[in-house]
Amino acid sequence: FRCLADLGWHIHPHVEGDDLPKILPTLEASGVKIVVDHLGRPSPKTGINSDGFKALLRSIDKGRTWVKVSGGYRLGPSSMDTARELLRVAGPDRLVWASDCPFVGHENQFPYQATIDWLNECVPDTAARAKIFEEQLLPAIRREAQVTVAGFARDQTEYRDARMKALEAEQEYTRVRVDLTKTQAELLYLTGEQP
Repeated sequence: FRCLADLGWHIHPHVEGDDLPKILPTLEASGVKIVVDHLGRPSPKTGINSDGFKALLRSIDKGRTWVKVSGGYRLGPSSMDTARELLRVAGPDRLVWASDCPFVGHENQFPYQATIDWLNECVPDTAARAKIFEEQLLPAIRREAQVTVAGFARDQTEYRDARMKALEAEQEYTRVRVDLTKTQAELLYLTGEQP
């Protein structure tokens, strides 16, 4: 994991919440960034009081862990409480949104818009939702693109060329403004769903 940390990449564990206390210490010790999927998938029986959820909160406190606010439908009715508790304890700066599309194993069971509606209900504050949805995601992609391109350079010329490509990519990302309504409409169009 140390090589991934050196490149500025992240590990994306998608495990049962009960397994987080087993894997997080090793990941944290490596220095790699961690993005835990599906709200940390806490135990359905103990939810936010589970050992896995508590380990997730401790990991967030250490400053290299983020949590995807995604896949609420996979967790059942407690997903909203879990998302709200993450927001309350960690704040929007440590949360990133993902739709979980194409909903593997649950295809055609609910519309894409349901994921947006769920996020709106979990995070009613528009400023917090904007941070979760866009402000965390685009800068992370931009930084990762820079480090990735530069990280694989074999010599000074290759590094310079890679750095120029990374700067061009950064300029392009700087021009991009995320318009949530437009993004939703585009995704609905791509999935063939009606708004």
